Amino acid sequence: MLFRSELCNPLAVVNGYVELLLERRELDPNVKTQLQKMKFESNRASKLVKNFLTYARQRPARRELVNLNDVVQRALDVRALELRDLCAQIVLNLDAALPKTLADFDQVQQILVNLVHNSLQAIGNKKMPRLTFTTFALDETVVLKVEDNGPGIPKELLDRIFEPFFATKPAGVGTGLGLSIAHRLMTEHNGRMYYTTSSDGGAAFVLEFPRATPDAKIEGVTRSEEHTSE
Repeated sequence: MLFRSELCNPLAVVNGYVELLLERRELDPNVKTQLQKMKFESNRASKLVKNFLTYARQRPARRELVNLNDVVQRALDVRALELRDLCAQIVLNLDAALPKTLADFDQVQQILVNLVHNSLQAIGNKKMPRLTFTTFALDETVVLKVEDNGPGIPKELLDRIFEPFFATKPAGVGTGLGLSIAHRLMTEHNGRMYYTTSSDGGAAFVLEFPRATPDAKIEGVTRSEEHTSE
């Protein structure tokens, strides 16, 4: 926590002053461009610190009854601004009778937010960008599938997509940790995550969680903290 504060606090100060300067009406256009670049890099540095610490730290287990449909809705709320800016079509095929899984809600949300972020980067240049979310139950498994209509991932890279620091994006875009963190969190949930191709040739990631048993034990979560379906 101290390490994060020592890095993020100065970055927050820099970013704050940059934003104040950008509010000046008489700002020279060239200076404004440079300040916008500074703001972008400052935000990127903050995200790098966050991703590095997320990958390194081990948090005590939190397990509660989670409905994956709720996680989808929350992740879409987190990325609402980006989705609106891209005019992305959202297709929801959510099973209303979906069984719950025993999981850490925040960590599952992090997995999904990472996947949505990757998809948004992949479909950014599409005329009709689309994201599809599907949930269903299969035997003793609860499944969440995230699909986009982007270019997909080249076959020659598939064996490495879950490696830490391996990035399919250009240099300076992303950290190469998003999929690695997601894969690790799925493993910690005794689940499975894998890549396939969507029906229209884009990327599709499938998340399989164990279905919660009737005697599922909630750990590390108080009753007031539990996420409930609305």
